[in-house]
Amino acid sequence: MHVRIGELRQVVPDTLIFCWSMVTSGTGLAGCELDVERVRAVLCCRACDAEHPMGEYLALACRSCGALDVDVVSGEEFLVTALDLAAVDSRDVAR
Repeated sequence: MHVRIGELRQVVPDTLIFCWSMVTSGTGLAGCELDVERVRAVLCCRACDAEHPMGEYLALACRSCGALDVDVVSGEEFLVTALDLAAVDSRDVAR
């Protein structure tokens, strides 16, 4: 499974991957991988229209003009973007 997770989501990718392996262990999904793509937080200033990544620290201010009237353009995602499925022999499921 492929997921996109924004930097502003309170999700730690390594923890999510670890939990995924625990939940799928011993099931028909055992061994299936979780591919996590991190999405940078990007802000757009309503005052000067500048768009820039948020950076390392949570700062909701425009880097260009200092205005506080900004929109979050990306970074809040939590999306399943793809599932890779494989055909399973029904005789293997019965075992």
